[in-house]
Amino acid sequence: MKKRLTCAILAASMTLSCFSGFASADAAGVTNTAVPAAIHMPAGTAVPADVSMPGSTADGGNTQKPSGTGTPSTENTTKPTGTNAPSTAKPDDESKPSDNGKSDGIAKPGESMNADDAAKPAGTIGSSGRKKAASATKATEKRDLLITTEQPTETAEPTQAPTPAPTVKPNTDANAFDPNSKDPFTKTKYNHGTVADGKNIYLGIDVSHHQKKINWEKVKDSGVQFAIIRCGYRGSSAGTLNTDNYFKQNIEGAYAAGIPIGIYFYSIAITEAEAKAEANYCINLLKNYKHMVSLPVAIDYEDRTKRMTDADLSKTKAAKICEKFCETVKAEGYTPMVYSYLSYFKNYLDGEYLSKKYKIWYAQYSTRVGLANDNYKTYIDGDYEYWQYSSKGKVNGIEGNVDCNFWYAPGNMNALINGTKITKAKLSAIPNKTYTGKAIKPGVTLTYKNKKLKKNTDYTVSYSNNKKIGKATITIKGKGEFYGTRTKTFKIIPKKVASFKKKSGTKMITLSWKKNANATGYIIYRKSSYNAKKYKKVKAIKTNATKKWLNTKLKADREYFYSIRAYTTVGKTKYYSEYTYLTAPTLPGSKKAVLKKSLKMYSTPALAGTSLVKIPKKAAVTYLGRTYTSGANFVYHVKYAAKGKTYSGYIKNTAKFTY
Repeated sequence: MKKRLTCAILAASMTLSCFSGFASADAAGVTNTAVPAAIHMPAGTAVPADVSMPGSTADGGNTQKPSGTGTPSTENTTKPTGTNAPSTAKPDDESKPSDNGKSDGIAKPGESMNADDAAKPAGTIGSSGRKKAASATKATEKRDLLITTEQPTETAEPTQAPTPAPTVKPNTDANAFDPNSKDPFTKTKYNHGTVADGKNIYLGIDVSHHQKKINWEKVKDSGVQFAIIRCGYRGSSAGTLNTDNYFKQNIEGAYAAGIPIGIYFYSIAITEAEAKAEANYCINLLKNYKHMVSLPVAIDYEDRTKRMTDADLSKTKAAKICEKFCETVKAEGYTPMVYSYLSYFKNYLDGEYLSKKYKIWYAQYSTRVGLANDNYKTYIDGDYEYWQYSSKGKVNGIEGNVDCNFWYAPGNMNALINGTKITKAKLSAIPNKTYTGKAIKPGVTLTYKNKKLKKNTDYTVSYSNNKKIGKATITIKGKGEFYGTRTKTFKIIPKKVASFKKKSGTKMITLSWKKNANATGYIIYRKSSYNAKKYKKVKAIKTNATKKWLNTKLKADREYFYSIRAYTTVGKTKYYSEYTYLTAPTLPGSKKAVLKKSLKMYSTPALAGTSLVKIPKKAAVTYLGRTYTSGANFVYHVKYAAKGKTYSGYIKNTAKFTY
């Protein structure tokens, strides 16, 4: 009996101790549960007490992961409901967003924390003299914070059978990551989707003060090929701008180790003016490090804390805020980029719009992601160049976990960073090419700084749509010291009209030509005087079977100037051949005559320059007609034969003839 009573007392004591433990844990703002959060959430972010969260056990067996719809399961949850956890965060101007996805105890979307992580306080108290933020007002404020839980877990798989991963064809860089092998930092194999096709894949990390002191030489030796470093952030309440405590030593250390560097800024901007201020803050931080930054400068836009939810921004407005940041850093010569995660791009930010203007850095912790046409469960609307695939990477030189990223580079990394963009080279014009029935491959000439580039050394060339009449495309890709792609189009046009002939009448002219088999029709143009600037369209013939046209109501004894071209309609576009020209007189031309006095013959109606020949007095000529130069001014067009040569030219209208 005594033994039984002792056991009962001990059990009661343990029960009270457990409830006391719950109370103290809540008072410290800590629960033993995994809290999915936005990827670079600020430290000290509290979770609403009435939000159901995944459970956690010591062995992880009952850990509840978010469902595919983004709603976390509440089954077996150990967190007591109806309690508010007071914040232990610093005031806004001192709190620092913890990166690599953790908020000093807050899990990233798509991941759950272990019991050890969950036991850490959500924030830390500052130096002596700072008060603990445990008031009911602070608790209520923190309960209003919304933590995103829409990311799938790292082990999430598509519900439908996925399209097989595409055959990735590296762009000639032997140092690129082999997409068919396991990632060395997570020991996991990933399916990259069609976004990786034809790209080189490089391995990188992103870091901030969360990683503390980093041995960058060891990081480089571990296989890290690039790093994106946080330079600063905006506080979550007052909105003050702050510098990351480890920014200076991270950028200097990575640069000294020879690691290519990109930059990101954690934004909580709710206006375009704030976004511009954040961008200028970055620019100012980088003023002494600009030569070290060879990769994009990104706005990290993922926050769903109270400041953002109160702003209630539309997707369009949020996109415009990111756009303002990007345009501001772009104006300073940096390449802009936008970072966020899948559900944020879909629900709070117009990711498709932004992807058409800027590089996208996309976070999703899954073994396979891609574009919509990949038929994966997890995909982004619009293109992307960087994929943050995990926050649990293990890299030598860094204590603890680190964010890992794939870069789908459109060329050789060394050329992209240190080389010259192929679009900076001057490209020669490509004239129209005449249809031949075979593939047409015109040569291109590129020069850079007055130096002619070498094909297959500095660039490669490929052609498409270059056999039929229409618009053909030349694709030029940089190689060696040059990178990037540029395109140049040229037209393949119908053959010009052949056998263009005339038959003169008194006040009419009959024109005829040979049928063009590839033409849709023909256009005939005419001018009545030699110096007229333009030919005027006088006839459109809409079938290629027509090979003759009679031009009536003309003036007698006058030359007319004609041109004709064939056209072929492709879709809604007409492609025109080159012109074929003809001069045709009305009668009484082509008459035999004798010149009454000696005159010089010229090659043009302008009667200028060196004469063709001097026609002697009483020489026999063939009168062809009057050629009007402008208005009522005219000259005579005649033929003259002498010493086995026949000349055709023009003489003054003062000439006298005997017929």
